[in-house]
Amino acid sequence: ENLMITDVRTDCDCTTTEYSSEPVAPNLSGRIKVKIDLHKFFPCDILKKIAVYSNANKRPIVIKIKGKVMY
Repeated sequence: ENLMITDVRTDCDCTTTEYSSEPVAPNLSGRIKVKIDLHKFFPCDILKKIAVYSNANKRPIVIKIKGKVMY
């Protein structure tokens, strides 16, 4: 069965995503582009979460992006 990404949600307005609504066939890959606007952060550690909804699971798959903002 093809994978269909139905929604991608972020945990704040500083994070945006782009993804295709085209189905992804088994053994192939797709891409979710994530942008984080870091100018709102002081030098600190960050943890951003992105929830990916698809026809593969009833619950979303959560992707975590962890990093350190340095100036």
